[in-house]
Amino acid sequence: MGNRMRVSASLLIATAWVLVVSVSVSAAPVVEHTGDTNPLTEGWSSLFGDGISVGPAGPPASWAITGSANGAGWYTWVPTSQHVADAMADGWALEATVQAAAGGDTGSAALWFAIPGIDRYVLNIESDGVTQTVNAVTYAYSWDTGSAFASPAGPHAYRIRYDPQAATADVFVDGVERISNWGGDGYITTGGVNWGVGSGAAVGTGSYSHVAFTILPEPASLTLLLVGGCAALWARRR
Repeated sequence: MGNRMRVSASLLIATAWVLVVSVSVSAAPVVEHTGDTNPLTEGWSSLFGDGISVGPAGPPASWAITGSANGAGWYTWVPTSQHVADAMADGWALEATVQAAAGGDTGSAALWFAIPGIDRYVLNIESDGVTQTVNAVTYAYSWDTGSAFASPAGPHAYRIRYDPQAATADVFVDGVERISNWGGDGYITTGGVNWGVGSGAAVGTGSYSHVAFTILPEPASLTLLLVGGCAALWARRR
């Protein structure tokens, strides 16, 4: 009887843990772009300079933004003060699947989250047609500073994950952590989640098949869910 009770308790704890992990993994994005859908219909707004062109592209189905020598082009979503407070307390993730066409440095694709009055995290994504390089910017006035990682020509899935305990972010490329303990670029500006292309003599194109910003579940809440789930299941078993 005692052994059966111990086994049952272990099974209940394991089941509750699976439930917690499921909740963690399935946190819904606050804002998202998918495929070749026009981002303006998904809750994004646009900030375009002169000469920017946009439209559906593929395969894979994506939304392409081509820069110009006279202006940059971005899609942006501005969080509420509550979004920012939750993101900084619980952690956040910004991810995108991007194909960057050859275009040099300032004409490359970019993905970033500017946290109002706090910091900014910019990924600069360049391509020379052979490799696609992501750079985690550490100096606001030069997008070629910081840790970089090169992959074969894309598309690739990039993910910035912010840890509120360490107050730093890690960068994952195709699910593998490639850049760690990134402290942002220190540029204090207005807030927003942004994706698009920069301006420059070397005009680049970024084709985005997926973009998502997610506020991560609070670890303390997950722990309470685990404990509560175990207690409820144990009570039912008894």
